[in-house]
Amino acid sequence: MLTKPRPSIFRKRLAKLSRHVLQPIRDAFGSFTPNSVYRGQALERALKNKPATWLSTSQHATGEACDIEIVGMATLELAAWARDSSS
Repeated sequence: MLTKPRPSIFRKRLAKLSRHVLQPIRDAFGSFTPNSVYRGQALERALKNKPATWLSTSQHATGEACDIEIVGMATLELAAWARDSSS
């Protein structure tokens, strides 16, 4: 069963995401506005129309994901750039 991590764990995960993924993207492509970052279990259920007993395994629910768009760049191209630049 998934459990909710302590707030300090979320802060660490979001800091790591910011330093190792989002800042390099900003440095390379300029500023952007995140579309979605952390989403708690209740919001995940509402967005996916799931019952109250359902638990999301999404990285958004653990503070390890962020949806962004870079104008003129395909989403999969941006994802590949982020993957390759953080290796």
